[in-house]
Amino acid sequence: MFDGALIKYFASSYPGRSVGVRRLLFRHGEAERCRIVRKWLPSTLGFNILDAGCGDGQFLSSVISGQPVRIRLEDIVSDNVEVACGTLTGQAVTIEGMTCDTFTCKDSGFDVVIAIGLLDYQRDWQNALIRLIRRSRKDVIANVPRFDHPRNWLRAVWFYGHGVRLQLVRKKQVMKALRTIGLPFDVQGSRFEWFIWIRR
Repeated sequence: MFDGALIKYFASSYPGRSVGVRRLLFRHGEAERCRIVRKWLPSTLGFNILDAGCGDGQFLSSVISGQPVRIRLEDIVSDNVEVACGTLTGQAVTIEGMTCDTFTCKDSGFDVVIAIGLLDYQRDWQNALIRLIRRSRKDVIANVPRFDHPRNWLRAVWFYGHGVRLQLVRKKQVMKALRTIGLPFDVQGSRFEWFIWIRR
């Protein structure tokens, strides 16, 4: 479900955490993202966690509260997986890294699946979300970019120039999709995204 253009982009073009203006465009709002996820996930003690699209692992590291039994880190870029494993060393009893398409991987049974900044690039993001749900036995926490924020329009133009289509989503689309899935859910808006919490 990930195409070559997206893999190439994240392997070579995605801005690092210290890259000036581009950092603001792509990583701005991370404190708010952390606050929302911590509210929904106040403790990770003893959990089996999947970080789908782990990137450098800094986000998950910032929201962990209590040592998980297992953390599985998945990303389409092998260098990201390696960095994330290093970032999270010592924060779980077991840490696993896997370079893979998280939507086709079969490993399941996680207490929590966290997918921040992952559905952004899925044309059929609802079906992609369903695939994440199948990998969890309890909770899924994910987000999608808001259609109504100009910053996301700039992101969409940027990605288009790299051959990647960014999905921008209206709240009514989020609500319709989640009602169709038929599991208990919460939705919270941040400045740039809609956050989704699905519970079994």
